[in-house]
Formats: sequence, C-alpha cells, structure tokens
Amino acid sequence: MLYILIFTTPGNAILTPIVEKKLQEAIKLPVKLELFRLTYNHFEAVIVPTKSNRIECKGEYSIFSQSLSARYRADLNDLAALQPLTKQPLQGSFSTLGTIAGPVKALKIKGESDLAGSMTVYHSDIIEYNPVSVTLSMRNANIADLLFMTKQPAFAEGALGIDANISLDQQMPEGTIHLDIADGSVDTAIMKNEYNVTLPKSVFSFNAEGTFDAKQANYTLTLRSNLAQIDSAGTLVPEPLSADISYDFKIRELALFKPLTHAPFRGPLMLKGTLKGDNKKMQVIAASDLADSTTRLSSTLINFRPDTLLLKVNHLSMKKLLFTLGQPLYADA
Repeated sequence: MLYILIFTTPGNAILTPIVEKKLQEAIKLPVKLELFRLTYNHFEAVIVPTKSNRIECKGEYSIFSQSLSARYRADLNDLAALQPLTKQPLQGSFSTLGTIAGPVKALKIKGESDLAGSMTVYHSDIIEYNPVSVTLSMRNANIADLLFMTKQPAFAEGALGIDANISLDQQMPEGTIHLDIADGSVDTAIMKNEYNVTLPKSVFSFNAEGTFDAKQANYTLTLRSNLAQIDSAGTLVPEPLSADISYDFKIRELALFKPLTHAPFRGPLMLKGTLKGDNKKMQVIAASDLADSTTRLSSTLINFRPDTLLLKVNHLSMKKLLFTLGQPLYADA
C-alpha cells in the first residue's frame, strides 16, 4: 500500500500538491511543481518558484545504501521576483547547473554558472547536511553586470576574477581568497548623472589576497589607477581583537570614491600610516598632505577611545581644505 501511495503515477499525483504546499511555505513564493515523478530508485522534478524562474532536477537514489546521484539546472531569469527568498533587492538573471552525488550524509556538489557573464565553477562538500568546504573559481565576471544585479549604478566596468578555497569547519576554519579586477574603467557619464562628479577618463586595476584560519587573517591589496594608487597590508586577530596594518594612499581625485564614501570629498590627498595594537591599546600613526599641508598625527586609543593625541599641521590652506571637504570657498588663510 505504501509503495502504491509513494512510487506510482497515481501516488505521485497525490503527493504533488502536498510537496508543492510545503515548498510554498518554506520559501514564501507561489511555487508550482510542473513535474514530479518518484519511483523506488529515480526522481525527477521541475520547480517553478515564479513565472520566469525554473529549476530542474533528476537523478537516482538508493534507500538501502542511502546514496544519491542527481543533476540540476536553475534558470533564474527574474531575480527581482525571488526577493522573499534572497532577502536582497536583486535584478537580472543567471543560470547554474551541476551534479549532487554521494552518500546522503557526505554529498559533493559540483557546478558551473554564467553569473554576470562569467565562467564560474564551484564545488562544495556537505557533511551531515551542513557545508564544510567551498571552492570557487570565477573568471571574467562583468562588474557593470554585478552592479546592475545588486541595483547599484553601473559606475564601473571591468573583468572580475575570484579564486576561493574555504574550509567551514567550526573548529578549524581556514581558507585563501584571491580577487582581481582587470581592464577596469569608470563610467564618467554615470558618475556625473548619479553622483554629480566630473572625472577625466579613469582606468584601474585591483588585486587583493587573503588567508585566514581560526587565529588570524592576513591580507594585501593594491589599487592602480591614473587617479589613485592604494596599497595596504596587515594582520587581524579576532580573539582577542588586535591589528597590525599599514596603508599608503596616493589619491589624485577623491571624488573617484564617492560611490563608496557617499561624501562630497574631492581633490588630491596623500595619506600614509600604520594601525597597531589590540582592543585595550591601539597606536595610530599617520602622515598626510591634506590641503597642501604637512600633517603628522600620533594617537593612542584605550578601549577604542582617544587617550592621547599629538597632531602637527603646517602650511594648511583653508581654501583647499574647504574645496577638499566639498564646501563653499568662503574663507582663505
């Protein structure tokens, strides 16, 4: 009787609305099951969470060995309609396909995607129904497409690459991440229309590398552009919190960063220094040419609050300071 209820065409017809309702309750979307077939060793399903989004999966399984071998494909042509599931305001489309195989308590997922026009491959190990590792390789993702997908003005273009190898073991998390942007350029028309910033033609490249484990994280990053050069490297320890960071900013035009800062800063700035210490005592050292000045700063933070401050500023131009801060030039000195 149980076999007839579950593994036959009439049984599948009975189960379909039940499974459909459970999916609707789980992901808060008007899910439709266009196809649902289940036999004693095979399954196939076509899930339509919304009109323009479609997920197909089919494969074989063994009740006795508790193993699975399946293929899947997701064509998500309207990300905006999936907001109840994603919890983020997204738009656009992408597809992904791959396989899921292994014992149900030790599954391996291998897939590929065209996210933002990229060539992306990924792999994940699922142990006891929890992901324990993720490997990702992304090539030539279009930055403008990614900005569009996240509903941001497409103020930049370029080819994004990511290589990540991460262990999600709660006891011993560790991983490496490498990110680079090649052939980057800033859309000066969008910068003018969206941020009221006028920029000359700007090209850039970006590179960042990081490693982490349960004890600390290390990173290096570089930005190269005709309007800015940025270098930073350091070590961060989460428990107890400590940092050892160096930075060197040579910026010809601060307005370049308005999409990130949302502040009216403009003009050139050189800033170089270090940040070293822990949550109890942090030493901040900086040197800058703010508004044509020679500025030196040394400060000690106790529990993240200023305890001592030594600031020396020579030859600062009030007119250029107001310009840098995006204020009217009502004074000079």
